[in-house]
Amino acid sequence: MENECIGCGCTDSRACASGNEPCHWLEVDEAMGLGVCSNCPSHVEELRQRQANLAEFAKEEMSSGASAE
Repeated sequence: MENECIGCGCTDSRACASGNEPCHWLEVDEAMGLGVCSNCPSHVEELRQRQANLAEFAKEEMSSGASAE
């Protein structure tokens, strides 16, 4: 699975560019397949929030699964 920037949609194999320079990952979560490229730094906090939300969801699912047994 390719990682995709949550800001502009560029991917591992389809980088966006600023001037003549291709972007690079500022942060990437390979498990989620999402990241933030160097041209979208304002989206870093959004990625971190998505990670936190997913972690909380997983924690709740594990808790409810354990209590259902």
